Amino acid sequence: MSDFEEWLGKQKRASAAGIAQCLSRTDLVKTRAGFGQVIRPAPGSVLAAPAVEDRAGEPDYFFHWIRDAALVMRAIPDLVRTGDSTADWKQHFRDWVRFELALADLDGRVTTDDWPTRVAPDFRQFVRAPDELAAVHGDKVAGDVRVNADGTLDRIRWSRPQHDGPALRLLTCRQGISAGLTADGIEDLIAADLAYTRTHAGRVSVDLWEEHAAEHYYTILVQAAALDTGDAADRDLAAGLLDRLDQFWSADEGFIRCTLPRETRKSLDIAVILGVLHSGRETGRHSIADVRVQATLTMLERRFGAYYPINQGRRRGAVLGRYPGDHYGTKGPWYIATFAAAEFRYRMAAQGGEPIDTMTEADAILAAAHRTIPKDCRLSEQFDPATGAQSSARDLAWSHAAFLSAAMARRMVG
Repeated sequence: MSDFEEWLGKQKRASAAGIAQCLSRTDLVKTRAGFGQVIRPAPGSVLAAPAVEDRAGEPDYFFHWIRDAALVMRAIPDLVRTGDSTADWKQHFRDWVRFELALADLDGRVTTDDWPTRVAPDFRQFVRAPDELAAVHGDKVAGDVRVNADGTLDRIRWSRPQHDGPALRLLTCRQGISAGLTADGIEDLIAADLAYTRTHAGRVSVDLWEEHAAEHYYTILVQAAALDTGDAADRDLAAGLLDRLDQFWSADEGFIRCTLPRETRKSLDIAVILGVLHSGRETGRHSIADVRVQATLTMLERRFGAYYPINQGRRRGAVLGRYPGDHYGTKGPWYIATFAAAEFRYRMAAQGGEPIDTMTEADAILAAAHRTIPKDCRLSEQFDPATGAQSSARDLAWSHAAFLSAAMARRMVG
């Protein structure tokens, strides 16, 4: 067994444990003194990252994002299929469905405590206005992006609404069912998410990076995938969304734009590749096999290959970030972006064509990421573009899920 193969096995085990440490962490307590909050996670909650202490340079990710939770939980069907025993994945899946169902009962019009009086004066500017909170009830909860890990509404100002979460949650539920997982109320959750996606399909919303309101390739594509699981009318609506996505292709630039109308700050974005992966599209338009999508990944690899110092001198295996010019955190590569590039190329290899070259390129991407990962296999959100030192949120659940998804795609290559 090569050192690379040995690391892959070790990282799979560590990433399964990394996900488990973010699920139903009822033993943790997060204190947000400035906001007057003490948060104890409820069973079924999925923490984006489990750190409870505040450290300079690290964001507070002690929340349950509807989108992020769905993307983390989509690793569970594969873990169950492969017989992983790191955690009781079936119970975690049931608890997650129960937690998500309960969110529908949240109502921002109802106040039962004196929380506003506990907010420090210099934190009040970050608190949501009462009328904004009062508008969050019914299906508005599903587009409210994130909740506290105890299952209560998030009272902190954030980028809202976002319409990708319900579609992704639906897709994860269906993947769970296909793997033999069961949960009380799962069909009700699927029906609610299908209805939400039907209502909000193609509407302007904030993107998955929570930065900009527009029409977003990622959001529309995962909505189309969710609707494609519905009835004939839903499938017709999904086809219309794919037609709309054709407008994101720029022949002059040679890639699919992430946003319409075009954002002045960015246009080339790994979100396009993530949308294809998360929608599960293998063939047809806006799929792994779509040459426009493949060209977009090639352009991303070229841009980041020249952009990050850590990529200099490498013929293969560039590490990637979200988009060129990103100023978040260390302005460096992201594990979810780098693992997505590897997964995409593994899935290309599984379809034939030039599988050896494509497989080699995908392995080189994972090997480049490996050089930035410590011996304990912990995964942060980002790493430094020059040194490779990990940065931003520690133990990011989505990073671990993205690695497992890439590793599973590698197994598919015959």
